[in-house]
Amino acid sequence: MKYKLKRPLPYAEVGTIWEGFIKAGRYWLMDKTNEVYTFPTSTFSDWFEEVDERWKPVRDQEYFFIAVTGCIFSDYWNGTPGEADAYQIGNCFRTRELAEKAAEQIKALLKEFHKNNP
Repeated sequence: MKYKLKRPLPYAEVGTIWEGFIKAGRYWLMDKTNEVYTFPTSTFSDWFEEVDERWKPVRDQEYFFIAVTGCIFSDYWNGTPGEADAYQIGNCFRTRELAEKAAEQIKALLKEFHKNNP
């Protein structure tokens, strides 16, 4: 996971990107020089924010999404609240093929869920 520094540190500027993970109640982060630092989880969000690396369309760019029926549709991005919601839950894809792959996995997950929860 990647994180962006929100407040300056003596050894890093605001906006610096770090890679890391959580282990034993602490965030372990590595900067671009491969120096490793640890931060307590209790104050981590005061200092860092998660970097969302997913693809997001720009205005008037075509994107694909999965409808409630499981069918794949395309539209052109306008930044509407509905599009923002779709993006937030991961229902926004660069290609039809990626949307189809995700739809297959969602259908399999739902079948398994209902099999285990009659």
